[in-house]
Amino acid sequence: MPPPSALKKLNSYVFISEPIDAETTLLPSERGTQKPALKPPGLIILFTWMDAKLIHIQKYVDTFHELFPSSTIVAVTQAALAPLMTILHREKENGRLENGILVHTMSNGGSFQLVVFQKMLMKSALGAAFEPPTALCLDSAPGEDALDIALRANSPQNPLLRVIATPVILFLYGVHRCFFQWLVGKPPMVAEMRAKFLSPAVLPGLSSDTHGKTKATPRLYVYSETDEVMQPEGIRKHADQAIAAGFDVRVERYEISPHVAHARTDPERYWNAVRQLWLRALEDGGKHVKL
Repeated sequence: MPPPSALKKLNSYVFISEPIDAETTLLPSERGTQKPALKPPGLIILFTWMDAKLIHIQKYVDTFHELFPSSTIVAVTQAALAPLMTILHREKENGRLENGILVHTMSNGGSFQLVVFQKMLMKSALGAAFEPPTALCLDSAPGEDALDIALRANSPQNPLLRVIATPVILFLYGVHRCFFQWLVGKPPMVAEMRAKFLSPAVLPGLSSDTHGKTKATPRLYVYSETDEVMQPEGIRKHADQAIAAGFDVRVERYEISPHVAHARTDPERYWNAVRQLWLRALEDGGKHVKL
């Protein structure tokens, strides 16, 4: 029998882990203390990095369930999001969506999936009559639109395959830039993503207060100075822009940590930052921290 937190396949790219119990949450190191537990989010959406393996995704889901046992968790590996919208409507109908949504996106791959989800929300008839708390964790993202990032992010590890793949990546990068900038007249995908993440509401239609004003979503940026895929300068720049816009921002800067491996490098620090992010969402506020 699979463990209670085991992911269930909804389609080839979307998986769900149902709540395992109704307990509120403490970090493992806090159990047995008098520290107050948090009210968990009703829904956690994990947009994974490109080509993430299920065995690695499950580790994040397991820890999320340690923190938030009563949350529904949906993991998305590519943007085939119809099942996610179905779950969103289900959670609205059963009242759990009122407990809030924690969005956890990883690398540019996960960030692109979130942009697709944002566009789907804008066209949906979800229409929440309430104001659920929302929070956004950006792990190793958002990167900038640069050729060297495209090469690092998409090149195979095998040296021979990398030599074969490099001309293909260069060609596709050029076609992409040409298509969006010259033919369509729109910004490239990465530029669009970075701009959308500077909008106050991460989840359009779900972040308005009782007066119809847009409510800014608290944000957590996690990045490393030694990330060989995403340049730290691009992530720092985006965090600075979010702070300048008046958003509630926290930054976790790792000195030595591989791309999307910060949770493995220092799990206590990583998951405490996620827990604090959700606490800020519940408190609806927070101070701005300069990098």
